Parts: sequence; C-alpha cells; structure tokens
Amino acid sequence: MKRWRAAPETWFASSLQAILAVLAIAAAYQLCVSYGIGLPIKHVDAERAKLSTEIALAYASSWFFNLLVVLLPAFHRRRRIRRWLKGRYIALKDDLVGIYLDLNGVGRDRELIERLRDAQCFSDYFHERYSKDQTRWHAVHNGLYEYGIPEIRAHCQAFVSDCDLAVGLVGELTSEAARVLSQVRFIVLRSNVAEPEYDDIKALLMLLYPLHCPWSFLDGEIHKDRLLRDIERI
Repeated sequence: MKRWRAAPETWFASSLQAILAVLAIAAAYQLCVSYGIGLPIKHVDAERAKLSTEIALAYASSWFFNLLVVLLPAFHRRRRIRRWLKGRYIALKDDLVGIYLDLNGVGRDRELIERLRDAQCFSDYFHERYSKDQTRWHAVHNGLYEYGIPEIRAHCQAFVSDCDLAVGLVGELTSEAARVLSQVRFIVLRSNVAEPEYDDIKALLMLLYPLHCPWSFLDGEIHKDRLLRDIERI
C-alpha cells in the first residue's frame, strides 16, 4: 500500500526510538551476562567487564525513564486521539444519515441510523423504493432542493477541522485515506457553491454516497472505509 512520506522530524523521532530500544536490549543482555544468566559474546578482563556492566546499568535505567516519561504518555495520547477521531467520524456519518432520513420523511431513528453504518445495509436501504418511480436516494436528491445543504456543509466542515487537528498531532494518513479526507473537503466546497439545481445536487450526492458506501466502479465491490481504517491505525 502506497503511503505518504512521513515528515522528516517524524521519521527521525521514530528511527531514534528504534535505535534506543536496540541499545536497551543490548544493555539488558550485558546485565544478564554480568549476573551469569547469559553467555558473553567476547571474554574480557574483570575491569572491562565491570565498566561494561556499569554503563549497561546506567543506560538501561535512563531508557526505562524514557519509557515512562516519553513513550507511554505518547502511546496513551495517540490512543485517546484515535478513539476521539473515530467517534467524530462515526458521528459525522450518523449526522448525514439523519439528514437523509429526514428527507425521506422517516425521522432520525437512532436504531436505524446505527444499522445504516454498515455499507451494505446503507446501499440496500437507499435503493429501496420510496415511491413508484423513485428510490430512497432519489428522495434525498429531491429533498435537497429545499433542505439539508447548509447542514451537510456544517457537519463536514466540523469534521475536517477535527481531522486536521488530529493529523497534526499524531502524523500523516495513508494516501488512500487522504483522498477520502479530500473528498470531505470537496463536499464542503461543493456545498458552499451548490444551488438548488439538478446538476449541483447530483454532484454533491456523488461525493456523499461513497462516504457511506465505498463502492468501486472497477470491481463492483463494496470496500472497507479507508479513512476509518487509517484512523484505527493512528
């Protein structure tokens, strides 16, 4: 999978921590050797062995301090941000589905909204007949002539701001997820200029539908949500 290149400072920090961890393993092994638990790689005199043990003990202590003060807090922060951003993304799609259901005259049924988080359920539901000559998705299209575009814009803009904050704190997204985020940004731009006209509303819905149901024109299959997958990997 192709990924964005990490920022130089991010790459350097990750590489440095990896090197420090390798050295910590070497220091731990030296301590094991000094206490007779492991076999020495090379036999040295007692004075050098004592010096090696003291250096290994000092380094192991400092790395343990680094683990407690730097690595563990960073890990917990990333986990909190991941949980928060995932919740914000799910809330965005729930809010949008609530608008679609309003336009279908169904109302914002919480149980139904949670069920429609599944891409296949979303596709099946909005392809059901709303009337004799239109599906539920057509009803969303027709309803947007009068209601919904400002609300869609507000929800998408709020999520874009949340995502910018999270990515700035923890690093880059994959190129695929970046395209999905760009799609959300484009929804905001499209909704800013959209008029209650057929072409504008159709173009807006062509951006919204893949957000809920990432269907591929190439293989005709519904794929996993790339942005959600990437958020879970933060």
